[in-house]
Amino acid sequence: MWSKRLFSITYNMQSYIIVAVSFLCLIEIASALKCYNCTSDVQGCGTTFALSSKDKKAYLVDCSKHFPKAVACSKKVTYQQFNREEIPVVTRGCYNDASSKEPFTPKICYDLNQMEACYCTGDECNGQGKIIPAMFLILSASVISLLVKKFH
Repeated sequence: MWSKRLFSITYNMQSYIIVAVSFLCLIEIASALKCYNCTSDVQGCGTTFALSSKDKKAYLVDCSKHFPKAVACSKKVTYQQFNREEIPVVTRGCYNDASSKEPFTPKICYDLNQMEACYCTGDECNGQGKIIPAMFLILSASVISLLVKKFH
């Protein structure tokens, strides 16, 4: 009985810790957004992101220095014809929202006339294969935690 009660207290604590960490992840720290700025001409910056540690440092930029109104990182893929074959051309960089009067709301990816454009708002996030919003991951972990608690 004592061990079951101890497990219950520990489990309840784990649930609260998960919720607390989830909320802390939502707090935006006042720092400049850092994104990778490279094209598929650079080895490792193509459709598969595989820059070396040295190159990652070289191509990681502070967006606020180049684009004062940068709100996100971007990864854009277009296709060019070469010898009857479509070759993907990848461009990673900072997304400047200066021209828009609407608040920026990132989605995972947009398909725009022969171009796929993906946006994300975390440091170094455009170096990932698929950009997945952190909010989705946090909410999923919270829901799973609550479900486990309810059915345990």
